[in-house]
Amino acid sequence: MALEDYIIRDLRSNANGTTSTVAEELHFTVDVLRGRLDGSRTAISPLSFFTLSKVGFVSGLGTILTYIIVLMQFKASEPVAPTTAPP
Repeated sequence: MALEDYIIRDLRSNANGTTSTVAEELHFTVDVLRGRLDGSRTAISPLSFFTLSKVGFVSGLGTILTYIIVLMQFKASEPVAPTTAPP
C-alpha cells in the first residue's frame, strides 16, 4: 500500500475525532510528505520520452534565459533606421 493511500485511510478513520486531533494529524502528515519530497529525486518525464532532473531543468532554463538576454542586447544595439518626414 502506498504511503498516500495509508494516510488517506488513516485520516478518514480518525475523522470522527476532535478538531485539534485531526489538525495535529494533518500537520504530521504534511511534515512526513515534505520530508519524503525533500529527500526524493524528483524529475520531469514528458510522455516518458526522457527524464529531466531538477538540476538539468534549471540548467536548461538558465541557458534559455541567457540566450534571450543576449538576443535582446543585440536588438538594442542595432542602429535605428532614420525616418523621413512626410512631404
